[in-house]
Amino acid sequence: MKTTMKKTAAYLLAMLLIFQMLPAFADGTESNTVHPITDYRDKLDITAVTKTLTVGMEITLTVNENYEKVEWSSQNEDIATVDQNGVVTGVSEGKVKITASEDGHSDSITLLVVAAAASSEQGTPAEGNGMPEEESETPREEMVIFINGEKQRIAYDGTEHVNVYSATSNRTDFTAGKLHLTEEGEAHLAHATNGGVAYDELTEADFYYDSDEAVTFVITNGWLQIRPATLNIYVNDATKYEGDPDPAFSADLEGLKGNDTAESIGIQYSVTEDNRIVPNVAADGLIGNYRVGTVMAGKLTVIGMKEYPLYNLARFSDNKDIYYRLAKTTIRTTIMDITKQYGYKLKAEEYQASEYDFTDLVITDKDNIEYVYFCDKNADKIAKGANYYTVSLERVEICKQKIGAMNGSTPRWMVPESQRYNDPNKTDSIHRNYIITTTVNEKVLVEQELFNMLSVNGSGNYYRLKKTKITAVDAGTLTHGTVIPATDYTMSAYDFTNLTLSIGGVDYVYSDHAPEDEYTSWYTVKFEKVIKEDKVNNNETWYNDINGYLDGSYTQYEGKQNQVEGYHANYAATLHKGKERKRSVTISSNWPSGKVAYPGAKITLTAHPVGFGENVKYQWQRSTNRENWENIPGATGATFTYTLDNSTAQYFWRVVADE
Repeated sequence: MKTTMKKTAAYLLAMLLIFQMLPAFADGTESNTVHPITDYRDKLDITAVTKTLTVGMEITLTVNENYEKVEWSSQNEDIATVDQNGVVTGVSEGKVKITASEDGHSDSITLLVVAAAASSEQGTPAEGNGMPEEESETPREEMVIFINGEKQRIAYDGTEHVNVYSATSNRTDFTAGKLHLTEEGEAHLAHATNGGVAYDELTEADFYYDSDEAVTFVITNGWLQIRPATLNIYVNDATKYEGDPDPAFSADLEGLKGNDTAESIGIQYSVTEDNRIVPNVAADGLIGNYRVGTVMAGKLTVIGMKEYPLYNLARFSDNKDIYYRLAKTTIRTTIMDITKQYGYKLKAEEYQASEYDFTDLVITDKDNIEYVYFCDKNADKIAKGANYYTVSLERVEICKQKIGAMNGSTPRWMVPESQRYNDPNKTDSIHRNYIITTTVNEKVLVEQELFNMLSVNGSGNYYRLKKTKITAVDAGTLTHGTVIPATDYTMSAYDFTNLTLSIGGVDYVYSDHAPEDEYTSWYTVKFEKVIKEDKVNNNETWYNDINGYLDGSYTQYEGKQNQVEGYHANYAATLHKGKERKRSVTISSNWPSGKVAYPGAKITLTAHPVGFGENVKYQWQRSTNRENWENIPGATGATFTYTLDNSTAQYFWRVVADE
């Protein structure tokens, strides 16, 4: 017996729920079961755009989507025929029943076929005794109004167009002024701005007729096509200096409509190898709502730039006479006149040159003191006491003077002999002049061994983690147990991110806040202090085995197991044990809740284990009575897919998980 739609939905909902789990059995943890589906198809239902059609008119009947192999039949083919695609054709006047059927499911609809011609006029009274004859009681034909959408082709003009419709009727008393379109109907008309075809989607509900009698609307929808307008593109010429980025390109556009611009329709430009400026669309191509007609490329003129030798020069801030020549490069300019007098300072817009990179340059002053450049790369060296220098750009100038020395001083060079050029003392060139300011570092740091140590839950025993380096002021004067002030050492914090603590058979993972999963065991860490010690812990024993340190294999410091002379960075860990949880397994389905099931549907069930390790084993089972279960051959994965039919719809399903 067929169930109602409500009952079918209830069965399907029961199947798709995630069920409460049963406790683990000896042979594994079982999920709950799902109810079989006894009626898994929706009722077959025919839909018609209209139930009244004229002789010769065609309409297409449709059924709900679950039915794909429908057989159609007409009760009387002398009135209307129907093909196997559901297309009905009116043959003669009358009523006819059309039936659709599939696999025992069926539905019928009754259609009225009327004549295309208007109704005949009522006759006049016959001559006689002067008394009017009794009026005929034959009812008038039902009014049918035929709505015909336009089929319009309009060239794009920058505005929106809306389709129009016309109306006729089988009745001569039809008045066009009484026919109205609803607000929803306005939205269902074809509206078009962009190129292409827009279609009407009018239905009977979109019209009403000012009349008390029943009216049937027969809709023939139309369409509205916007054809591209013609656009001609004439790209403007442009100029730039060699090496400069391309300027913004433009074009004269002939044929733009409305408020359209080159940017709004997506016109872009590129430069070819022969310096032609071309748009991103060719003649007869489409862009936006336009078909391109003429395309005329522009010309990019590139003004060449001259190159001159550029010497990077530097001098100490306390010695204004001696210049040091650094690396030689080039300067590029369009208006430089190399014959100008020495001392001519260049304006910023008159040259192009990169800054000199001092990162790897170590300099020596007249007292043979070495300096490194003050930068991130040398930060550690400077922290340990290295002398350093900073530089500032003074100016760029043309020079016809000696590079090395001025005013008769002896030239000195900052680079080795091998890096000098053939004209060590004189050149006609451009100079980029820097000023060097030196600083002698008075802070001296000493690098020492550092052991990262960790105690757990306040224990006096310590785990030894990774060995690294520490830099501290005059470290040799610190005695056993000395606590180093934070200002006297530099050290990177130990990274606990990937360190798992295994305590009492429980694995704890590092986190700086409580994890969302309340079953996860975790630990927090706080830094205590850095001390100088001669023993690792208070009882002269390692908290963990000598070959089993938390950070992997480790070489003993100076071969001493329990005693080291070095620095210890002490951390304290606090353990947080997660809640204990039992094993369970749940089932979810990919079949959307509330969707009617139908023959041939493929349904995938997925197992979700909780409390298991990584190697979970599965066995899917089925039963017809929920008492006797049988294993499904080959169904041993986390997912199981079956095809719904009259047989599988009777089964209950479950999964057993184990490891």
